[in-house]
Amino acid sequence: MNQPIHVLLVDDRESNLLTLQAVLGSPRYTFVKAKSGAEALQQLQTADFALILMDVQMPEMDGYETARRIKQNPRWQHVPIIFITAMNKDPVHVFRGYDSGAIDYLMKPFDDYVLRSKVAVIADLYERNLKIQEQQRALELLNLDLQREIRERQYAEAALRVAHRELEQRVRERTAALAASNDALHMEVIERKRAEERLQGSLKEKEVLLKEIHHRVKNNLQIILSLLNLQADEIHDPLALEKFKDSQARVRSMALVHEKLYQSQDLGRVDLRGYIEGLASTLIESYDLHNSVCFSLSVEEGIVGIDIAIPCGLILNELVSNALKHAFPGNRQGEIIVTMSAEPGEAGRRFYTLVVKDNGVGLPKGFDIRRSESLGLCVVNALTEQLGGRMEVGREGGTCFTLTFRDLVPAARSVKIDLYEPASTD
Repeated sequence: MNQPIHVLLVDDRESNLLTLQAVLGSPRYTFVKAKSGAEALQQLQTADFALILMDVQMPEMDGYETARRIKQNPRWQHVPIIFITAMNKDPVHVFRGYDSGAIDYLMKPFDDYVLRSKVAVIADLYERNLKIQEQQRALELLNLDLQREIRERQYAEAALRVAHRELEQRVRERTAALAASNDALHMEVIERKRAEERLQGSLKEKEVLLKEIHHRVKNNLQIILSLLNLQADEIHDPLALEKFKDSQARVRSMALVHEKLYQSQDLGRVDLRGYIEGLASTLIESYDLHNSVCFSLSVEEGIVGIDIAIPCGLILNELVSNALKHAFPGNRQGEIIVTMSAEPGEAGRRFYTLVVKDNGVGLPKGFDIRRSESLGLCVVNALTEQLGGRMEVGREGGTCFTLTFRDLVPAARSVKIDLYEPASTD
C-alpha cells in the first residue's frame, strides 16, 4: 500500500519532542509535533494518524482532557493513545489515563527498545487495518458489481425467453411464407425460362434481320454507285465530273461500313483497322497515281461504333482525296501517310488520333480550312464537330491534318502496312 504512517507527538517541551523523534527515528514514520492539547486537536484535522504519543502535564489543557476530547470525535476515537509522563506511578493517575482513552501508560525515563517495539506493533496493526479496509471496500465494490450482474442476467434471461418465444413464432410464420414464396418462385422460373427461350428466338430473328438490313443498305448504296457511274459517262465537264467522283467516294465509304457490319459478329460496332484499310484500297483504285505517289498506312486495331466509323471514314476520304488531287501536281512524286492511334484516357475512354500527312506542295498561304467554301472541307469541319474532336493543320514539308477525339475502345496493337509504292524511275 506504501501509505505514510503518521505519528502525532504531543508535549509542551521541544526537547522531549526531539527525544521521541530521535528514539523512533525511521523512514517508515512521518512525525507531526504539537506543543499543546489545542494544537494536537488542530493537527488531527490535517491527516489520518496511526498513533498519538502524548505527555500528561501540559498547560491550559492536560493530556487527560485532550485524550477525552479526541475520543469524543467519531473520526479520531479509534486512534490509539500512549501517555508518556514523568509523574509517579500512582494507580490513580494510571487508571485516569486509561479511563480517558489511552491504551498504555509509560513512565519517564522509558526504555527505548520497549517504546520502539510498542510503536512498531501499533504501526503494523495500523497497516493491516488499512489493508483490511481496502479489501473490504474492494469486496463491497465486487458485491455491488455482482448484484448488478445478477440483476442484468435476470433481465437478460427474461428478455431471452420472450425473444425465444417471438423467434419461434416468426420462424413458423417465415417457414410458411417461404414455402408459399418457393412455390411462386418455381412457377416464375418456369415462366422466365419460357420467356428467355422466346427472347432468344426473337433476338436471333432480329440479328438476321439487322444483317439483312445492313446487306440491303450496302446493296442499295452499290446500286447508287452504279447509277452514278452510268451518269458519269454522260458528263463531259471535267469540274462537274470531279465533283461527281467525289460524291461516289463518299457513298463508297458509307457502303463499306455497312459491308463491314454485315460481316461482323457485333452488328453495332466496326473493326476500325479493317475498315480504314478497305477504304484506303478503294481510294487507291479510284485515282490514277501514275506510279508517282507512295501510300503508307499505320492503324491500331480497335472496335468502334458506327457513329464513329462513318464520320472517320468520310473525313479520311475527303483528306486523302484532296491530297491525291492537289498535293502532287504535274505527276510529281510524293508520299501520303495515314496513321490512326489510341491512348488510354479517364474512365476507360481512349483518345484517338487520326493523321493524314503528305509531302506535297502544301496549302496556299493564308488558306483557312475552317472558312473554306469547298464542300469537302465543309464536310470535314462538320464531322469533326460531330465527333466532339479537334482538327489541327501543319504546314511544314507539305500538309498534315491531325484529328483528335475520344471514345470507348478496347486495347489495340499497332501494325504497319504499305499499300502501294511507285515504280522505280531508274
